[in-house]
Parts: sequence; structure tokens; C-alpha cells
Amino acid sequence: MELVTGFQGKNHVTAEQMADFNRGIYGKAAILPVGNKMAVSIQTANRITVKDGVAVFDGREVYIGYGKNEAVNLTSGTQGMKRNDIVVVEYKKEEKSGIESVAFKVVLGTPNAAKATDPAVNDADIRTGTSRSEKPFCRVRLNGTAIEGIDMLVEVKEFKKHTFANPVKALTATEEGYALDAIVGKILKNEIADVDEKTMNKYAVDIGRPPSINYSYLVNATSTVPLGDINIPNYAKGIFITNGGSDGCLLMVDSQCNLYIGFRNGSNWTGRKI
Repeated sequence: MELVTGFQGKNHVTAEQMADFNRGIYGKAAILPVGNKMAVSIQTANRITVKDGVAVFDGREVYIGYGKNEAVNLTSGTQGMKRNDIVVVEYKKEEKSGIESVAFKVVLGTPNAAKATDPAVNDADIRTGTSRSEKPFCRVRLNGTAIEGIDMLVEVKEFKKHTFANPVKALTATEEGYALDAIVGKILKNEIADVDEKTMNKYAVDIGRPPSINYSYLVNATSTVPLGDINIPNYAKGIFITNGGSDGCLLMVDSQCNLYIGFRNGSNWTGRKI
């Protein structure tokens, strides 16, 4: 075991250690919210430009300085053909010196008259010590000789307001800058599930014989509902009101705004259409 962020009287922090630290925070690939966030724009039919910003691939930070940009040249498209090119950040490590470098590179796709597909890239994990890896950066879609569009393959990751917030253990808190505590979140989830159980459709199919429950609930007629001497049509909506047991009152309205009132006494229903 080594102490990385500690004084040892000598230079001892390595690029590999900092790369692993970065990867633990940002994951496999990320563009950071710095500058123009490496935004890509179309310049000509065979050239795109990447603006300034910072990105991290397998923990390795890559950088385009403020006010600068990098041009990426493409092979011209073919009339009547579609093609997907993948622009990658190519990582290289010299075998003898161990010197590492990165540069943009275009992996050329195969032209197709009907549908373009992405070419294969060598996306090897740099942490394994590989000497070469291609990290997908963006997809350039060509239609004929023109660039049809660009799809970013790396997302911009930034800390949200609640990232370092204190957890809230009560739903009464109204201040900004707090995150929901896991226990409170579970309570809220259970309450939502309980509300969902009492909402429309739960007993709509069998509204003529509802269970003996101690709460009122919304209903939605998913078929014709017989109610005493009348029938409530499909798609009618309403509410069944009860304080428990078998007795209750049903109020429903159909699509023509007709009102239906039903009363349940024990197992017997009586109804009226208004």
C-alpha cells in the first residue's frame, strides 16, 4: 500500500495514480463543464472543429486550451451513399520510453446506399497497460458528399446542486441544497405505491362486487358495469365512497356527461341515471 497524497520528501505521485483517482470520480469517459466543453461544429463537407475544454478517458485527462480549437479532417463522402465515421481520441504509449500521447483520429466507416453502420474501434482499457487505445468521441454522419449531423459519444458530466448536500430526513424541509435521505425516500415510495393501489382501474372490472375495504377510491369503467336496473357504460369515471364494510356510494360520469348514482347495501346495488 502507498500513501499518494502525503509528503515523502521526494517526487512520488505517478500519472497512473492520478488517472485512477480521476476514473473513480468521472468513470470511463466524461467531458467536464469547462470552457466550451469540447463542442463540435461543422466547418466544411470534410472538416469539423472541436472547441476548447477538458475530457477524461480511463482517468487520463485531455485538454484543449482556452481560445484554441482543433480541426479534424474527414475523407469526402460519396454521392448517393451514406457513411458513419467515428472520431476517436487515440491514446499511444511508446514501448521503450513509456511516453504517452493523445490525438484526434478518424475511423472511417463503410459507405452504404441504404443504412450506415458504425465502424469498429479499438477501445482498450488504458489501465491495463495497453500501448494503444481508441476512445470514441463523436459520430459524424455523412449523406452523399455532405455532413448530415454529428452525435456526441461522450456526455458532459458536472456536479449537481445536491451532490454535496446534507440529507433531509423529513419531507417538511423546503430549503434548497438538500438531498432526500434514503429512509425518507423509501417511505415516499411506499406512500406512492399505496396511493397507486387506490387509484383508477384497481377494482373497475369488478365494481359491482367491490371488496370490503376502509377507504374510498377512484374507479374507471373498463367495460359496461351492471348496477341494479341500469348499466354504466364503458369509459365512465368516478369514485366509490365507503367507510368500510360492504356499504357504499358510487358516483360516475360517462362521456356524454350523464351522472350515475349507485348505492350498495350489503350485497345489493340500486342505481339511478341522471
